[in-house]
Amino acid sequence: MYGFRKHSGYYFWKGKYMSIVMELAGRNLNTYYDRNSLIIRRHDGNREIFSDERKVVLENILKCAAKALQQFHNFGVHNDIRSNNFVTLKEQDELEPLTSCKLIDFNLSKTIGQDNVTNDMER
Repeated sequence: MYGFRKHSGYYFWKGKYMSIVMELAGRNLNTYYDRNSLIIRRHDGNREIFSDERKVVLENILKCAAKALQQFHNFGVHNDIRSNNFVTLKEQDELEPLTSCKLIDFNLSKTIGQDNVTNDMER
């Protein structure tokens, strides 16, 4: 919910439901990881050994997800954290490291002081 503003069109109310308007996004983080991780499948007994490149891709994904979640937690709690609920930016170049992602699917989310927010916005 980065960019949340009370009066500028990022969200609107229809009856008792709030709609959030977001820009068109790219892939979810599962798809991004599958397409961008460079894996060397070696087995040491029953253990798979990851390539260093794959570790870097995963680290970038986790950092971006943590940043998006931190931004949202300034306003509320998401309650449905999973890789499919994070998406890359539409203009993300697949050959470049991931630097930003967006949190989506706010159906289970609760805003901080939700009763107060609802009452203030309906006036």
